[in-house]
Amino acid sequence: MIHLYSNSTQIHQIGEGGHWKVYRADLKYNGRETVIVKYPKHGEGCDKTIEIWEKLKNAGLPTSTFMEAGTLDGKLVVITEDLDFDDHCFISPIPSL
Repeated sequence: MIHLYSNSTQIHQIGEGGHWKVYRADLKYNGRETVIVKYPKHGEGCDKTIEIWEKLKNAGLPTSTFMEAGTLDGKLVVITEDLDFDDHCFISPIPSL
């Protein structure tokens, strides 16, 4: 499990919605230079999000190559592949929890 801290220079917030704060972490992991960190604003949703991702992956649908639990300042987060690179930008199809 990856453990991150918000006061580190390697992580910065890139977005926020009704349910999640989204960060990009400069962390070489799983063949990428950066990862996306999704922090649940209401303290839940990580397990369900990973469960939905696993169903998409097992069904053979296009999705990120990895998604797993980690921590940010000691709280459970979702860590996943950063799909935004070069001139591409992808939006997650996972519904709000």
